[in-house]
Amino acid sequence: MKLQTRSWAALPALVAMAGLMIPAPFAGASTSGRKNTAIGLGAAAAHQILTGKTGRGILLGAGAAYAYKRYQDAQKDERRDRRSASVQTRQNRGRYGGASEGPVRRRVMIGRVTDDAGVADRNISVTANGNERRLDVPKEATITHASNTLSVHELKEGDLVRVVAYQAGNDEWLAWNIDVLRAVQ
Repeated sequence: MKLQTRSWAALPALVAMAGLMIPAPFAGASTSGRKNTAIGLGAAAAHQILTGKTGRGILLGAGAAYAYKRYQDAQKDERRDRRSASVQTRQNRGRYGGASEGPVRRRVMIGRVTDDAGVADRNISVTANGNERRLDVPKEATITHASNTLSVHELKEGDLVRVVAYQAGNDEWLAWNIDVLRAVQ
């Protein structure tokens, strides 16, 4: 009778493992959800092994390893999508001539530079209407002040600027045109 009870006790773990192995056709788990699943299965595996139930612990450990692999794949896909969106933005800028009718979100911001570009990077932060945006400034971007062309490294904290930026990802913006309205002395 004990053998039969143990077999039935292992059934929920096997069903859970089978559910992980069969991909759902419309499953849209987020990256953080996949990470949480991997952590939860790993904790359950550790608990089972520490309580002497090594068979279940090994099964749950295998599920945790598989969930972690899916988490890594999802992270890689998100990075690939962000890079693709960035390239698409650059292509659309040329295609649409900077106009807003294309599939790329365009924003004009007038605000102050709150963080200037360091020596090695080409990023600035601009605060406009109480919102701070981190902007990537590609080498092809136009930066002007009083009809003079500037480098991104010549922008100073506190400069009043008018920025035309295009959205490259969720919180990623590319600045293509920066006009310095009032420079800090």
